[in-house]
Amino acid sequence: HADPVEIARISLLALLFLGTVLLLGERIARAAAWVFEHLDRQQGKLLFPLALAFFLAWLANSVQLAAIVGAFAAGLIVSDDYFAEEPNGWRIEDLVHPLETIFAPVFFVLMGMQVNLASFSEPSTLLMAGAFTAVAIVGKLVAGAPAGRGVDRLTVGLGMIPRGEVGLIFASIGKGLGVVSDAVFSAIVIMVIVTTFVTPLALRWSMARAEAAPAGAD
Repeated sequence: HADPVEIARISLLALLFLGTVLLLGERIARAAAWVFEHLDRQQGKLLFPLALAFFLAWLANSVQLAAIVGAFAAGLIVSDDYFAEEPNGWRIEDLVHPLETIFAPVFFVLMGMQVNLASFSEPSTLLMAGAFTAVAIVGKLVAGAPAGRGVDRLTVGLGMIPRGEVGLIFASIGKGLGVVSDAVFSAIVIMVIVTTFVTPLALRWSMARAEAAPAGAD
């Protein structure tokens, strides 16, 4: 069963971790980027974000947080401004993209290997997937409501609906810990697939609706 004290402890730990990284991370990252740039001017711009992501992922794991929290924190503080402008105009995002192209398919293969296909034939799994999907969609539509006047709040909410890699990562961690069953994991996978495929269609409809609406309509 869920322990409220443990949940509160982990939540507080995550907030403290992210807060510390945001407060001090930029200064440390800027100094580290200077070191990497002077050690290897050609490859430093690629090695720096990778080293920072691995280090913060390890640090997060060492304080009993998911490694993805550390990697996400690294992404928050990485900036091209730490480096001298490249003659070819390459950004950190451009340098890391080939690695994403290679490893993203591997990630989805690993996630697929954890799915028990037999659970898809169970009505309870499909009902659970339907409930997860409904909550995921409604929750994001509600989250888009505070976007403010003058903003197409429905489009904002629809744009946040997809539950992709992050949802699968946490589901995989839970499955590894034994707190997420095969049925729940399969239901989460269905929810991720449905929300990922439905969103582009919903966004296309919503944006066409917004363009056709009278000027000044909220």
